Amino acid sequence: MTLPTCYILGAGGHGRVVLEAALASGAFQACLFIDGNTALHGTQIMGAPVLGGDDALPPPGAGVAVMPAIGDNHRRLALTLELMAQGYAVATVVHPRAWVSPHASLGAGTVVCAMAVVQPGAILGCACIVNTAASVDHDCLIGDGVHCSPGVRLAGGVQVGDCTHLGIGSCVIQEMRVGEHCVVGAGAAVVKDIPGDSLALGVPAVVVRKLPPREVG
Repeated sequence: MTLPTCYILGAGGHGRVVLEAALASGAFQACLFIDGNTALHGTQIMGAPVLGGDDALPPPGAGVAVMPAIGDNHRRLALTLELMAQGYAVATVVHPRAWVSPHASLGAGTVVCAMAVVQPGAILGCACIVNTAASVDHDCLIGDGVHCSPGVRLAGGVQVGDCTHLGIGSCVIQEMRVGEHCVVGAGAAVVKDIPGDSLALGVPAVVVRKLPPREVG
């Protein structure tokens, strides 16, 4: 069986992390970058060629897998949904030094980075990032476009809404809900539900202000 080539959309810092995870996973025969920065076209980043912009992406078909690697949650999710609508096979990438339970579910375009853990019964949507050494415990329900930053800790049964950003080292105790389009600050400890479109900071985390509504895209 011939492995697909992974076209990584975005050659920035997150793209480099995705590249290493994808290569280490052994799931792809090669990885290539697509990026709109013309200064990068024709160069190599960590040994992976930058082919060009969107026009360099081959049409959907056998042997082609794509992986959006954009840090912005809303843009990453929008691109993932657009690619799926166009018929592309959107990859899911798991670093071999991560642990994902066979009884967990990962959506298309989700990446699980080195030393991260996803436990049984957890369900993650499309275009999520479970970053370095983050943990998602049993029966968590994670929406689309969520970013669990390095060192995040989600206890069992936590729910996180679409496009929410959980800052580095933050934690959420069991059975809490964090709404859609939220930002939880670095090191925050969520011990009660956080409503959607909120910025929550501190220990314990409190909502310091509402965020302006933002569409996916």
